[in-house]
Amino acid sequence: MINGEPLVTCDRPVQLLAVGNNALSYVAPNGNEILFELTAFSGRTAWFPPAGESLLAVWTSPDEFYSYSVALTNGRARWDEPHVYRRC
Repeated sequence: MINGEPLVTCDRPVQLLAVGNNALSYVAPNGNEILFELTAFSGRTAWFPPAGESLLAVWTSPDEFYSYSVALTNGRARWDEPHVYRRC
């Protein structure tokens, strides 16, 4: 079960924009943008930012995925703290 309030709403969505074949631009509702390099493996996608923790995206349906941050200290995903993204 996922608890808590959504991070974004359809009124103020996140925008995910393809940048070539191996990258995407993530634009937050406040306009902040970050470019991620992407690597697919085992049905998941690793998102690598220019600096800081990477993310793992796991699609649960054609319109929804969970993202998990990956700790810099040990390289392990925080499986118990997902962020849920749903297409509006």
